[in-house]
Amino acid sequence: DRTVEQGNQIQLGNQVANIIETPGHTLGHIVYHFAASQALFCGDTLFSMGCGRLFEGSAEQMWHSMQKLKKLPKDTQIYCAHEYTQENGKFALSLEPDNQLLKQRMMQVNQLREKNQSTVPSTMQQELTTNPFLRENSLELQKSINMTGQPAEKIFKKIRELKDRF
Repeated sequence: DRTVEQGNQIQLGNQVANIIETPGHTLGHIVYHFAASQALFCGDTLFSMGCGRLFEGSAEQMWHSMQKLKKLPKDTQIYCAHEYTQENGKFALSLEPDNQLLKQRMMQVNQLREKNQSTVPSTMQQELTTNPFLRENSLELQKSINMTGQPAEKIFKKIRELKDRF
């Protein structure tokens, strides 16, 4: 019942959430970072091995939003809005088929999904090593999309376009 913006805090019970504006999926998208609990509730901005589609925002806005999230502590638990991990992982493997951490993670994801178990939450560390939307600096990924040495923002945009058609 009140508007929040970047830098605001809200209290839920005994927990305090920092508000981070993350436009891209929608223009007014925000996420809640509970620093004391090492938890991020990120809605449709960051997914396990993916990121949200661009409905109202631009690739540039989403890239900047993802850069904010990359700065969170590596042990932050990532709670996204949907269980898309397995499909996102298939796309990630199409870009980085030699990424050993990604292969290992997909084995775990497939095992969990076979048992109808959730793959969420993930951690920021897992995302930094397996999520193509956070790996624009990966040489393997750059080569696979023919964008070696291009600006990170353009690489991100290309990855988002490829995922939209995957």
